[in-house]
Amino acid sequence: MVGIGGSPDARHPPTWAEREFLALLAQQAGTPDEPISDLNLIPQGFWDAISMATDYYLIGFDRPSTRQEADGWRNAWRSWEHAFIWGTGLGPIHDHPWAEYQKVVRMGISSAREVPERTWDEVREKLRPAYRLAAVEHLLDLGGAQPEFAEAINQKADEHFVALRLEGTRFLFSTSDEVQEQIVRPAVVLLAGPDFEKAQAAYLEANRLAIGGDYAGSVAASLFTVLSLLRSMGCEGASLADAAKAARNKGVPEAVVALVKDLEGFRPSNDDDVDPPGPEEAMLAIHLAACSAKYLQRKLR
Repeated sequence: MVGIGGSPDARHPPTWAEREFLALLAQQAGTPDEPISDLNLIPQGFWDAISMATDYYLIGFDRPSTRQEADGWRNAWRSWEHAFIWGTGLGPIHDHPWAEYQKVVRMGISSAREVPERTWDEVREKLRPAYRLAAVEHLLDLGGAQPEFAEAINQKADEHFVALRLEGTRFLFSTSDEVQEQIVRPAVVLLAGPDFEKAQAAYLEANRLAIGGDYAGSVAASLFTVLSLLRSMGCEGASLADAAKAARNKGVPEAVVALVKDLEGFRPSNDDDVDPPGPEEAMLAIHLAACSAKYLQRKLR
């Protein structure tokens, strides 16, 4: 079993709940051919699976056998409590942090004395899914990415047709297993290095904005992912076009340079006669950014 101790990294990307509001995609029923993209429609079975996987993979069934172990266990959960209420605005909580985690994730309720209006779902019955996911993300921040836990969660997401994937310590939007395996996962991995911190932050933000319904913002973040990646590899420029020219001087083929330049065409227009980006354009921009990042990283390194 993997413990939850460790020092949190101050540079963790923001959790879902640190966005003040979460605008959801249009409601749609999940089918085997169309994963659920409205988080409000996530079935209870998925929340149950997260709770059980936490017990099995992150905490373990064994009770602390010594006072020192018991103190470490309590301190770890106190650290989670501090991070969670700081990041969400809930609190103070009345239950033990371990019990609070179970309630938040599995049941969507909280023992907090103060629960901001924005944290409730549309009918004020449960916490918004973003806050339930954030509880998991804050726990992972304490000990870092846990591959076995992520694999178990992603398997359950597949079974319940939930369009989410846990990558590292954050949940990401995904459209299909094929896209996830060939595009999303490799991009997250290659951007995990310290040299690509800005590019990774932009890529994660593009995913969050797409889920939140800010498609124009998602497109802009996708383009900035590629620009930040090029800059981190010595291809300076104020725009993608300028950075692409610098990449050409480093040996990137002209066809790829042209493709990177053309990504600017996705940028939202201020022209009222031009339709704003929709979910399809946002997801396409995300995937093109990921593919470009994968190729450019290999070519320029």
